Amino acid sequence: MADKPDDLDRALENQTRAAEWKSLRKALVERLKNLRESRKETNDPDEQIRLARQIETLEAQVETIRIEEAVAEFVENSIRYTINANKLVEESEGE
Repeated sequence: MADKPDDLDRALENQTRAAEWKSLRKALVERLKNLRESRKETNDPDEQIRLARQIETLEAQVETIRIEEAVAEFVENSIRYTINANKLVEESEGE
């Protein structure tokens, strides 16, 4: 009783999917890891401050994207449930 991708795509229209948010979040987490490593490696106080600011900004972005990912996943699951529940009703009425 799996939903067809078109059903979900149609319902979501142009909304960003949870998988896309997850991919973006993973890329930013990797970038965050690299910035933290760079900050540890540098002895330049100005560079450490600059990197610390970038890290702070990126941490906030990662958290925002994590929330968007969770919301998108909830919406997608709700739509899947509704699609499948409607199919069950249609099938039971057809019997």
